[in-house]
Amino acid sequence: MTKDLYILTLLNTPSIGVKGAKDILAASTATPDSVEDILEITHSVYGSAPRLFGPTLEELRSAYSQGVKTLEQAERSGISVLSPGHMDFPERLNAIKSPPLLLYARGSTACLTEPSSIAVIGTREPTKQGYELSEALGSVVAQMRCVVMSGLARGCDTAAHTGCLAAEGQTVAILAHGLNTIYPPENYGLAEQIIETGGCLLSEYPPNERPKPKYFVERDRLQSGLSAGVIIVETDLKGGAMHTARFCLDEKKPLACMVFPKDLNNHKMTEGNSRLISIGEAAALHSVGDAQGFIMQAVGLARAASDPT
Repeated sequence: MTKDLYILTLLNTPSIGVKGAKDILAASTATPDSVEDILEITHSVYGSAPRLFGPTLEELRSAYSQGVKTLEQAERSGISVLSPGHMDFPERLNAIKSPPLLLYARGSTACLTEPSSIAVIGTREPTKQGYELSEALGSVVAQMRCVVMSGLARGCDTAAHTGCLAAEGQTVAILAHGLNTIYPPENYGLAEQIIETGGCLLSEYPPNERPKPKYFVERDRLQSGLSAGVIIVETDLKGGAMHTARFCLDEKKPLACMVFPKDLNNHKMTEGNSRLISIGEAAALHSVGDAQGFIMQAVGLARAASDPT
């Protein structure tokens, strides 16, 4: 049994789930040889609880079979499966509050371990200025030889990816669903271009998993976790970018928001920017030049943190 299949079996067992899987993996570093061995491990970790509430051997066998199918689907689709310890699994994700147990990737996984990565994110319904600024920032990040992290969503994310590709840079799109689906569907061509130019599509969900509301919040923590710093282009107070901002602050990483002209400062789509800046949680960026300085600082801090000397 491979480590990936072991993890999938645990995740696919309802009475174990994500938290239980993490407990079991922490308590038992060796990969078991069989489903029966997994049952013994769960008993050793939880004592009598598994016998009372599951998993049963039948449940584990069903979860194992589901895991086999998932790995076969990934292989057919050209999707790499990465677990902690894999050479291309980004170590920085082990430092976040809820690290993923598995990642699925299409494209070049080398950019996942690049410390010079900057998240450029924002609302799905930006103003004209916000969209253009997202494109410009994506281009600037690429020109500075950094990887653009974003979520392939409509609006600011799409513009950031597009700007990066126009500058011949690398970008990673982190998706809230399996990689056999592209959402929104109109970004299918953009997703393929990201792969063809040395970038990557990334998810923690099996290939055929459909998007769910909670997945988008879970995805946001990966955007922050993979980045040296986060730039919010434009967001309202309830936008998904605010989740990424919170993860970024919890990880004590640099956070910045663009400042818009006075006639837009009270626009709904900039209220999140104004709030984060006013309470001192985000640096105020008045121009692309300011953003360049922020990127240099964030990348410098990330490189210093990763340097063992």
